Amino acid sequence: MVESFVSGMSGLVSHLKSITQTLAAETRHHLSVQDIYVLSGLLKKPLEFDKSDNPMGIAVLRIPPASTEKVSVELTESLRGVLLDRVHDLYLKAVSRLPMKEFQTHHHRGLLKAGYCYGPFDPVYNIIVNTIWYNTTFPTSQEFEVDMVCTMRHIESRSLNGLIAFLRASIPQVSEHEAMTYLLKSDLKLCRAIQMAKQEHQTPGSDDEIGYKAAVNASSHPRSEEFLKVVIQTWPKVLSAVRSMMKASHLISSSAIIHLFRLLGTRANLLEPTLKLTKDALDMLSRYKKEFLTQQSIVRAKVEAALKKYGHAQGYSYELGLICVVNNRVGKKMDIRNSKQQYSHVNFWAIRENERRPTLFFAQFNNDEDSANLDSICCPVPGPSTHDGYFSEQYQMDIENGARIRLLRDWKMKTENP
Repeated sequence: MVESFVSGMSGLVSHLKSITQTLAAETRHHLSVQDIYVLSGLLKKPLEFDKSDNPMGIAVLRIPPASTEKVSVELTESLRGVLLDRVHDLYLKAVSRLPMKEFQTHHHRGLLKAGYCYGPFDPVYNIIVNTIWYNTTFPTSQEFEVDMVCTMRHIESRSLNGLIAFLRASIPQVSEHEAMTYLLKSDLKLCRAIQMAKQEHQTPGSDDEIGYKAAVNASSHPRSEEFLKVVIQTWPKVLSAVRSMMKASHLISSSAIIHLFRLLGTRANLLEPTLKLTKDALDMLSRYKKEFLTQQSIVRAKVEAALKKYGHAQGYSYELGLICVVNNRVGKKMDIRNSKQQYSHVNFWAIRENERRPTLFFAQFNNDEDSANLDSICCPVPGPSTHDGYFSEQYQMDIENGARIRLLRDWKMKTENP
């Protein structure tokens, strides 16, 4: 039976284009007897596989490009997931432009606290500017160096909330679903999304101050009053200078960060008094810190081993930078009594010898602490450009295709299980 199934699937793969055209026809809701007869015949007489039959590309054909069609209201949750994937790409790009060691020492705090992607600049520039502004305006009394940021999902989700709230405050007629659709069409460029909404709803819209107030509330900005003051009064005056500085070099040097801080026209505040915590709160914080450091040590050791193995095979030496995403719940559970799952998936930045620009990597390794990780996987994430740090055109196409396939998958689930 297994051999027959594999043979049948091979027969279908060899005719992907004709099968997809039959199943994806918009003029019909049910297969005809003739359609079934044709499909049965293809199973019986498989042809040679055509290399041009790209399965992912063919799946994409079943849903129109997001830039030209509206997304069904039934897919609001899926649409948010697609947008969060796009926002995540923005944060990876932003992190790659900051000095890695400085990010690990103190900029990670500014990013996770207030590194939102809304503001008067390009989304990636906004993340960098907001991160530096917060970290230098409200410095911490004690720095905490890290090798790993387990997830950036919370700041990414809050950023998206801020973008949606800004757009809806600017154009009150726009629903939450419509706002997300405009953001998808505009590739998260807020000004462009607002212009689209203005044209379709034939409204002049509100001023930026109303939008920013809605954004800081929706994203739970930790310093909303101070942020509103600089983003409305000061930053619009230095748009050109900041953009020029950002475009001058992909990697932002320490001196450039100081210059950027001066351009933003802010002053470092006095350190805030340390909060007095109860003994129970201190014990909890100490326990969390210990658990994090233990996990960080384990993950770093395994990532370094996987990276060394990859570098040796390629004939290069790499220095591990920041571990930016960790998912330790991949695969089956290791045993019934242990909730730990088999594998971890990790994204991290590493710098090749004699280079300055970091490369984004993916790794998979076994969660067994005693494992030698002989089966680990490590490879660069395809796409980062060697010219400007933005993802390559092919990678952007893959993102588009992935978004459409995700919406298609969820649409099929809803229509097949109403």
